[in-house]
Amino acid sequence: MSGTEPLSTAAHIENLRIDGRRLGEVAAQTAFGTPVPGCPGWTVEDLLRHVCDVHRWAGTIVRERRQERPRRDFEGPGDHDELLAWYEEGHGQLVEALTKASPDDAFWAWAPAPSALAFWARRQAHETAIHRLDVEQAANSTTPFAALQAADGVDEWLTIASMRIKVPGGGGRTLHLAALDVGREWLVELRDDGLGVQRGGSGGDCTVRGHASDVFALSMNRLAADSLSVEGDT
Repeated sequence: MSGTEPLSTAAHIENLRIDGRRLGEVAAQTAFGTPVPGCPGWTVEDLLRHVCDVHRWAGTIVRERRQERPRRDFEGPGDHDELLAWYEEGHGQLVEALTKASPDDAFWAWAPAPSALAFWARRQAHETAIHRLDVEQAANSTTPFAALQAADGVDEWLTIASMRIKVPGGGGRTLHLAALDVGREWLVELRDDGLGVQRGGSGGDCTVRGHASDVFALSMNRLAADSLSVEGDT
């Protein structure tokens, strides 16, 4: 597979399985009161509760074929060990629901995708991956993302961001992101009415180059820019 080809739904589900398992293992070995650098104001317990909530919410949508957005209010147990077990159960239920679903199944999703299943597999894989990094940073035991997974994470984030984010005063300036190890590039235009995203392209008022894992972490505010090559208007 080249860096320009999208990951399959099966690959996303497998990444969700792996990163979710790693997240739970690190959380179990880390004091629940430890601050999470990537989520200011949160502790490891706050992070774990958030992911528990998201996994059970998404799992319910997929498993029950929900046609509208349900409330996200899955409140877990207060006990340390019970919360870890509740996390493991919810993660497993989400993986199972996605594995059993079909691309032909119709249920609620909130961004463009080939199917609702493709959307939720991709969204939950990257959500879980970035929070896996969060708990690893809290524990000072970080591991990189696989290159193709990370490049897809950048692409998905820019797709979502272009729908939701506006840049007052952006003035049409451009940010060029380059994931060198997989040959993926994005040219992002900063506009008052949102982001313009061009896949490929070159130039840019500022260019950031690095391994896909680092570009993904940077794009999600989990890594400082001085860890990559930056040229132009910093």
